[in-house]
Amino acid sequence: SAYEVDIARYYTEQEIPFKYEPEIWIKGLNYPIYPDFVFLIKELDLCKIHEHFGMKNFSNYAQSLQAKCSNYSNAGLVMDFDVINTYNFDSIPFDLRMLSTKINHAVYDSLFAMDIPY
Repeated sequence: SAYEVDIARYYTEQEIPFKYEPEIWIKGLNYPIYPDFVFLIKELDLCKIHEHFGMKNFSNYAQSLQAKCSNYSNAGLVMDFDVINTYNFDSIPFDLRMLSTKINHAVYDSLFAMDIPY
């Protein structure tokens, strides 16, 4: 999507290493999944998953979204900590400042979880 291109450009411009739709395996599933992005927080040597949800009013999309979130949760991954998400609605376009904020929270939350002085 156009939003995913913007996100990839943001990661590149900010020199944040990332992979687009990489194959990953998570606990509890016997098949791989393909999140939109996986990015590396170099300073912490941690990867985070990033899903961009283009919110649609289709029931199939809502079911897919629910399944993705359930898979992450069942694997022990925490939303907005291990998995960040961004979104857009028809009435509210995606804003890259949202991504910047989510990444900052992921970094600082990880620091507190690791009990590393910053």
